[in-house]
Order: sequence, then C-alpha cells, then structure tokens
Amino acid sequence: MDVKGFDHAIGMLDRAAARLMESATNQRGKKPEKSFADFELAEEMKNAVKMLKRSTPREPELEGSGNVWWFDCPGCRGEVEQKDSFCRKCGQALQWEKVTK
Repeated sequence: MDVKGFDHAIGMLDRAAARLMESATNQRGKKPEKSFADFELAEEMKNAVKMLKRSTPREPELEGSGNVWWFDCPGCRGEVEQKDSFCRKCGQALQWEKVTK
C-alpha cells in the first residue's frame, strides 16, 4: 500500500473511532453511561491512529529566511536535523528524499 492509501486507511480508522467515542459518551462528554467497553475501544483506536501517523515517514518542512534556515517536524513543529530519522520530541518518522536546502 502506498502512503496515500495508508493515509486514507488511517483516516477511516480515525473517523470510526470518533463515531464510536460519540456513541459511547453521554451528552455532557463525560465517561460513558452505557458501554465502558466501547469507550475503551474508541480510546485504543485513537491511540493506534496516533502511532500509525507517527510511524508513517513524513517530509520535514523548511522554515526560515535569508541566511537562517531550519527544518520543522511535520508532527509537532519541533526543530529536526537532516541526520534524524525520527523527531526527538514526538517520534515522528522523517523522510528526507525530497527535502532540499
């Protein structure tokens, strides 16, 4: 599966978790009244989405102007270096193939 297809699958999982969370909570947004198992499952799905997003390599974003340039993590906006395979702050996998400066 290519990155675009993987991103689509992550989006589907994320939306399913949101729907499950919504149906498992009461109107005030508190802990579930009916099914704690559904609430826990939705939480686990949300965590899985976060982990999948971090493990999918993303291109860092070039920031700066003039003679001062740096790269930002696409996950947390923290500064990363070209030698990094992962962001030291959030663990986002980094892809440097197309990034240049």
